[in-house]
Amino acid sequence: MFTLTRQGWKQAGGTWAKPGFAQSEENCVVGVSWLDASAFCRWLTNRERAGERLPSGWEYRLPTDAEWSAAVGSALYPWENDNYIPSGAGNYTGDEARDGNFPDNFGTIRGYWDGYARTAPVASFKPNQYGICDLGGNATEWCLDWYRKEMNSEFTKEIDAGKFDKDNKKFYRETLLSIINNDGDGEKYRTVRGGSWFTVGRGCTRSYYRSAALPGDRSSQGGFRVVCAPSAQIVADGSIQPPQALAGARGVDR
Repeated sequence: MFTLTRQGWKQAGGTWAKPGFAQSEENCVVGVSWLDASAFCRWLTNRERAGERLPSGWEYRLPTDAEWSAAVGSALYPWENDNYIPSGAGNYTGDEARDGNFPDNFGTIRGYWDGYARTAPVASFKPNQYGICDLGGNATEWCLDWYRKEMNSEFTKEIDAGKFDKDNKKFYRETLLSIINNDGDGEKYRTVRGGSWFTVGRGCTRSYYRSAALPGDRSSQGGFRVVCAPSAQIVADGSIQPPQALAGARGVDR
């Protein structure tokens, strides 16, 4: 698992139980791969079905990219459209992140302070219009889909237009652009959404920004959330094909 150390991100032997900082049962879990998260969803589905708490034909799974987009809403940022991150927007990399394991040459969001150097207890910040917490900040979240570079087309347009040049032109144009354009032909990386306690860049806090990681990767900033939905067929591109009887039903991904 990749853990933040004084020397930067290292594979330092951390686990979800010991990610390199203190965790409580109230904090979001991190250090979980896409494979781990998917296995948890299967375990939870089987347990709830066995206990007759989950109706027949329903399951727990990771959200699709489309479902995650619907949950975060249409605003430019999870905190709405103001380019300046307001107080209480979420658990990002504020000045509080500079503890004993934070590298001196890593940046923070200047003037921002959220009170949590690493993960925060779930729902520590204001929910969005749908009552959902932590879609921006705290932990990045795995989605079901394979990552494809066209998912970041809007973000790429903003980089090309120089939207983030005043933040860090070299980072956005040379580093981040090369990363988001590498999709391994669409069947190598899984889609990751949302910021985390380690998100600094203004562009990376955009609601529509996607990152990607190998299904087996684990990081102390990466976690997941689950959805409970009618059982569905997963098609080749990783998206959801709803059951025929529910294809037109409200709330089914389509």
